[in-house]
Parts: sequence; structure tokens; C-alpha cells
Amino acid sequence: MRKRTGVLTAYRALAMVFILLCHYNAESTVGIVSALSQFFNVGVEMFVLLSGFLFGQKGEQIYSNIKSWYLKRIRRIFVPYELFVALLFVIHLIKGSFRATLDWFLLVLGLQGTVVGVVGAEHTWFISAILLCYLLTPALSFLYDKMPKLRMLMMICFALLPLALALVPAAFVFTLGSKVCLYALAYIFGRRFNVERMEQSKALTFSVADLLVAIAVRLAAKSICDGTIWYDRVAVGYTQMVIAIGILIICTVIFQNRNAPQWLSNIADISFEVYLVHYMFCIGPVKLFGCTGWWGADAALVTAISVFLGSVLHVAARKILGAIDNLCARPKGIQ
Repeated sequence: MRKRTGVLTAYRALAMVFILLCHYNAESTVGIVSALSQFFNVGVEMFVLLSGFLFGQKGEQIYSNIKSWYLKRIRRIFVPYELFVALLFVIHLIKGSFRATLDWFLLVLGLQGTVVGVVGAEHTWFISAILLCYLLTPALSFLYDKMPKLRMLMMICFALLPLALALVPAAFVFTLGSKVCLYALAYIFGRRFNVERMEQSKALTFSVADLLVAIAVRLAAKSICDGTIWYDRVAVGYTQMVIAIGILIICTVIFQNRNAPQWLSNIADISFEVYLVHYMFCIGPVKLFGCTGWWGADAALVTAISVFLGSVLHVAARKILGAIDNLCARPKGIQ
């Protein structure tokens, strides 16, 4: 378990870095830097893959205590998330840009879907996606344990379903559905395989080939069918999935026999909170890109502030979760 912790800690931290680079690069006026933002967007797939893989590795019979599992997952997501929403609300109030709309109501509930009408929270569509994944997890656990003959069929179905979803005109169906499919595949993969048992040389060769093929396919598809659903959804969707898997294997090779250093663990610990807060400084309501006149300095400033606020939210969330745990553990007769 300790060895795997090093692998997954590094993977979580790297996913956060990729997400930041994705949004930072999108603010660059240099063409090639801006274009790389789409590749760095693989951080989303990495977070989804990591979540499903972790629950699969644990192998819990989630269906035996669904209520407890849901409550634990929801509070771990919503405590830091609601702290972020409150912070964003205060900032909008200070700037005079707050408007009481349905978008804010949906944002608070985590039901915003893929079209988020609150400036600074556009990236939180991920919350809706991960909640759908959690909703599916007990069923995945049940089917995997109780119907072993369906395991391979499940993998094939979840691997091919994004193709069908890509043809649905409504963008949110593919955006959310494809992430749920990736999560399900990662869960089954986590139950079936132990990537740390792969020989390092073979694993490294496979991962490098995996990345090179995915990048080559992406570039070829972009030159052939850029701007169509075959590129925007199918080519990008599948190559992002393959790249996320390749990066996981590389992290496994590097950290197979070691724990992650403390500084890397610290980054991974606050990754979710940094993800939540950073976007408001990229596009608004407190846009910092363009304030220094140099993209690199702007990126460093956004990172510093995001890490600070993310750390504050992380500590606050831990204290709230600790208080909730203590309250739940208190005997019923004690007030």
C-alpha cells in the first residue's frame, strides 16, 4: 500500500499541474503555447482515472453499505467545494457582479452540468461529472462481485459507449458520459490488475509507445478532421484516455519502490482545492493574466495565490470534516 501511495500521490499532483497549465496556456498569446492547452487538458482524465482506479484497488463491497459510502464521498467533495463557492460569492459581492440567478442555485447544489453560468466557476462542471461517477460506483461494485462473467463485456461496453455518445448533438451528454465511461473502466482495471507488478522495462516501453501512438493519432486526426465531432470528441476523447493511462504507468515505474517525497505529498493533498480556486484568477472575476505584461509572471502569480488559498481551504475543510466526524462518533445520549 505504501508503494502504491507514492505512485498515486505523484499522479494526483501531476494531474493538478496539467490542469493549471491547460488554463494558463489558454491565456497565452503565443500560438504554440496556447495550442498546448488542449493536450494539458488530459489532467481532467487523469483525475477521473485516478478516482476510479483507487476505488477499484480498494475492492470494497460498496453495495453492502451504500448510504455510508455516499455520505463519505459527498462530504469529502462538498465541504471544500462549498467553501470555494462561498469564497467566489464573497468576491462577486465585493466586485458588485453578483446576480441572484438559477445558475448560482445549481452551482451550490453541484448540479451545474457542463454549462456553468457563474464567472470563475466554469471549470466546476467536473463536480457534476464526478458525482455521476460516484452514483454509478455501487452498481459497478455489485456487478463486478456478483456477475464475474460480465466483467469483460462491461469493459467493452464502457470502452465503446463514448463512440455512440459522440453522435448525440447535446454536448453535455458526451462530456459527462465519456468521463463516466472512463471512470468505470478505471474502476474495473483497478479491480483486475496490479500495475506495480509489471516489469519496469516492459512497462516503460509500453507507456512510451502508448504516448507516442496517442500523440501521432491526435495530430493526424487534427490535420484530417479538425473541427468535427470525429476530432473534437472521438479522437481527442480516446487519445486523452490513452495518454492518461500512459502517464499512470510512467508514474508507476518511477515510484514503484519508493514513497513520494513530502513536498510532492503536500502538493497532492491540496490538489483539489487548488483546482477549485485557480480558475477565478485565470478568466475572472479576479483575472490576473495580463496584469504584469508577461505571461510567465502572470502564471507564477496565479499559482502562488491559488496555492495559498487552496491551502487555506484545505485546512478549513479538514477542520470541518474533523468536527463532523467527532459529532457523528459522539454517543447518542450525549448532547
